[in-house]
Amino acid sequence: MRRLTILTIAASAALVAGCGKGETAAQASDTVANASPAAAAVKVPYCFFKDESAKDWTASAGTDGNVIVKGKAWLADGRYKAGLKPAGIDGTTASLQLAMPQNDTGFSTSDGWWDVKTTIPDSTAVDKVLVLCGARTEASLDVPRKG
Repeated sequence: MRRLTILTIAASAALVAGCGKGETAAQASDTVANASPAAAAVKVPYCFFKDESAKDWTASAGTDGNVIVKGKAWLADGRYKAGLKPAGIDGTTASLQLAMPQNDTGFSTSDGWWDVKTTIPDSTAVDKVLVLCGARTEASLDVPRKG
């Protein structure tokens, strides 16, 4: 019983000692900001295409001003098709990653060359497009604009 009383008193003392003035809101904000990890580095996707497996890249402005990117990519395996991942826009430059999604079209190409085409939404201010395959740049395209 005496031991239980001593433990109870010690626990109460520890609780009371912790009840002081807390950090101010600014100090708490600084603590949280300093404890936050640095922004994670962007992981570069793996490139399934060889240098000679992509060609004929073009970029143009559509009637609505958004950029249209076209090209060709070759795959030997008909279970997959060539495609482009959604674009990332940084200022006036857009970048697209060449991708190899599963073929959901129900057919394949006779020669392995897939026509690849995409329209980049909200790209009226874009004047340069980079087509990437992993870390490698497949094409650096200027977007011709009227006016």
